Amino acid sequence: MKREMQKDEIIFKCDAISKNFSGNEVLRDVTLQCRKGSVLALVGENGAGKSTLTNIISGNLKASSGKIQYKGKELKLKSSAQALEKGIAVVYQRLSLIPELSVAENIFLGKEKQFGKAILHNKKIHELAQKEIDEIEGFSINASKVVSGLTPAERQMVEIIKAWSTRPQLMILDEPTSSLASKEVKYLMKLIQKLKAQGTAFIFISHR
Repeated sequence: MKREMQKDEIIFKCDAISKNFSGNEVLRDVTLQCRKGSVLALVGENGAGKSTLTNIISGNLKASSGKIQYKGKELKLKSSAQALEKGIAVVYQRLSLIPELSVAENIFLGKEKQFGKAILHNKKIHELAQKEIDEIEGFSINASKVVSGLTPAERQMVEIIKAWSTRPQLMILDEPTSSLASKEVKYLMKLIQKLKAQGTAFIFISHR
């Protein structure tokens, strides 16, 4: 019988993670843990190693030493795609949206099999994307709008919605407020509080 995670249970843990690049030590014995339905803030100056740790957690880099545990088991990832399959979504500071596609097409990019062979101009995709967008209190944007016409803040919010559409158990937000105005920050915080109450765990990375 599959065991369900209890509230406040540790969902993610880094144990003595270190990373060296050609003898240059970037991370040394980093240990942290994140509980279900919690927000863990990872704060440090630029160059402190936050992005390196994020890339190790997401499978884009291999740690020189140390272990990562996810839902009570040791986790060894080879890519961010594999991390997403496991329920770990990362929103990087450098956005991955395709400007020529619509908001909806970007949100469901890579998930075409759910909707048949064609993703472009798929009515169902746009309806589902609009539903995801409307979940964010106060935030409004048309899912049919082309990404190239969005503001930097709107693009950041779409990137976050894209990550949330996979319903991850752990979301890592890398400098999510760097391009957001105060009102968008409020939208983001409301969304985090909502998802936190539903059991999603967050690692919130910031240099501020």
